[in-house]
Amino acid sequence: MSNGRSLGGSSAQRDDGVLGWIQGMASSSRLEVATHAEARMRERRFGWRDVLHAIATATRAEPQANRRRWRLEGVDLSGTSLVVIVEAGYRAVLVTVF
Repeated sequence: MSNGRSLGGSSAQRDDGVLGWIQGMASSSRLEVATHAEARMRERRFGWRDVLHAIATATRAEPQANRRRWRLEGVDLSGTSLVVIVEAGYRAVLVTVF
């Protein structure tokens, strides 16, 4: 979302705009990256631009069991399917990629 509000706590569970919020955080360089995600990116040979492209091309965010993590599926720069898991709270954190 462009209004800059936080998706912390239960508001992330209710917010239909979580995909736009995550995309906005990524496009404005405010997406943090967990150590685990960095390791998976290296292991699976996805670059940062691939991850950003996958987030930008995702068409929906699916809530995970705990409702704080969201699954986005897009494509990398070569057109290969790429799934990213992002934790959305008071900040956005890339948790893993596959």
